[in-house]
Amino acid sequence: YSEINDALPDDMSDAEQIDNIVSMIAGLGIQVTEQAPDAEEMLMSDNTAAITDDDAVAEAEAALSSVDSEFGRTTDPVRMYMREMGQVDLLTREDEIIIAKKIENALKNMVQAISACPGSIAEILELIQRIREDEIKVDEVVEAIIDPNEVLLNELGLGHLETASSSSTADSNVSDDDDSDDSDDDSDDEEEEESAEAIAATNLAELRQKVLDHFDLIQADYDKMIAALSKHDSRHEDYLKYRDAIASKLLEVRFGTRQIESLSNSLREKVDNIRKMEREIRDICLDRVHMDRDYFIHYFLPQITNLNWVEEEIAKGKVWSDALDRFR
Repeated sequence: YSEINDALPDDMSDAEQIDNIVSMIAGLGIQVTEQAPDAEEMLMSDNTAAITDDDAVAEAEAALSSVDSEFGRTTDPVRMYMREMGQVDLLTREDEIIIAKKIENALKNMVQAISACPGSIAEILELIQRIREDEIKVDEVVEAIIDPNEVLLNELGLGHLETASSSSTADSNVSDDDDSDDSDDDSDDEEEEESAEAIAATNLAELRQKVLDHFDLIQADYDKMIAALSKHDSRHEDYLKYRDAIASKLLEVRFGTRQIESLSNSLREKVDNIRKMEREIRDICLDRVHMDRDYFIHYFLPQITNLNWVEEEIAKGKVWSDALDRFR
């Protein structure tokens, strides 16, 4: 019985069905017992011939396989995969929209994090310069420049109005064109002559020009931001103003997925290097120079971006100033 239970599907619990299967196996000349008999019992049993009958065993296997197919049990990996996939509910349109918005918001957060780092912005501007010099294609970096007005209409649920307006304009153009059949035929012939490669090249050229014009504005804000950073610090209102302006403009750029990953990895490396240097400075000041811990926390953390902090501390003439001078 235990071997039969192991071979049956997990969802088969009807006693009548199990009894029918046991009767079917017994009808094939196979003895069904509650416990597996030992060797002596099998030798002394009168049903030994039936148990060792190859034809009966083959018929039993066929019977069990028919039961398996009837109740959905299979050893075929493809069928098993498809059956498991069938147990997962398909995404509805609402679910797809929710997931798409989550992905879009995540990409926006990544772009905002990238735009907060001047070094990452410099990397992007270097890529744009390579596009300007025709070293790389624009679609390797940027997929599209997003119109903020179009995004606002879509968020307000009014995107269909703009679509209807453009379609009505197109319809009016079509009605005007209907007045002259000759011009329609000529335009159709010209459109047929244009190859897909020519259309793609035209679209790529338009995208390239849009990208260059858009990043000219970002370059101007970047130069002003760096000037404000050199004159003041990263907390000054002028620096924050230009940084936010760059961030808002970068949100209008739809970068390629690979490019976002590359910029994100580069930013992670920068953060890791900064943390590594901070730990080295902490170890030098506390373990080797023997600077007071509370003093270090109080004076170093607020001045963490001050490149002249070491010189300023040495000039204070503290107990540890001479030791700190040796690590300058």
